[in-house]
Parts: sequence; C-alpha cells; structure tokens
Amino acid sequence: MRNALLASAAIFALSACLSGSDDSGTDPLPPGSNFAVLAIDGEAAPDGTTFELGPDDAIAGQAPCNRFMAQLSRTDAGISISPGASTRMACLDEARSEAETRFLAALPEITAASPGPEAGQVALTDTDGATRLLLGPLAAE
Repeated sequence: MRNALLASAAIFALSACLSGSDDSGTDPLPPGSNFAVLAIDGEAAPDGTTFELGPDDAIAGQAPCNRFMAQLSRTDAGISISPGASTRMACLDEARSEAETRFLAALPEITAASPGPEAGQVALTDTDGATRLLLGPLAAE
C-alpha cells in the first residue's frame, strides 16, 4: 500500500511538472504572430486595422488609413515599440484619420503586453497600466 501511494505521488508530481498549465511564461506576442487591432485607447478600432509581428520582432500592419512599420524591443522590464513610419496616403474619412493619429501615437507609449480580457486577446499597455491597444485573433480570409 505504501509503495502504491509513493508511486501515485511521484506520478502526480511528474505530471504537474509536465502539464504546462502555468501560462506565466507564455509570450503574449510571439514572433511571427498576426493580430487584428480591436481597440485603440478603449475605442473600437476601424475594421481592417492589423498588427503583424515578424520573426525578428519587426512590426508591420495596416493602421486605420495607411500601412505602418515599427520595431519591437524586449527587455527584462517589458517591451518598447519604436515610433516607426507609415505611408502617407490621404485619409478622407475623419473618424479613420483620428483613429490613425491615436494608433500611431500609442505605439511608442507601449511598455507591456499581457493576455487580454478574452481568450486570444493581447492588451498592450503603457506605464500607467492603461490599455492603449487591444489585439485579437486575425480573422481568416
């Protein structure tokens, strides 16, 4: 009986080590991931706004009006995103233009990435903990 209990305890301990149920080490922004931007500073993002992370942490995507590119840097303290650059096509829709201004201004303010409120979402936050961008799964085309 004693051996059976010890064997059960050993199996339980090993399965806990191998289960991978602890998500604390999971990177919410793994290189090569693509997201839809769901919200910018708490307001719904215009349809088609994307955030695409390359294998070298280069960021590209579709801002509300223009294509953009930036660079993600990872440190022990969190993340930072370069101000980047964007194309400068005319944006005739005033709401999209305003959203683009807020989107591009948010990028260099981001200091952390964490799981969002729903499965598959990522919250990109600033030093005050405010969610500047909320990302979600990119819908299959």
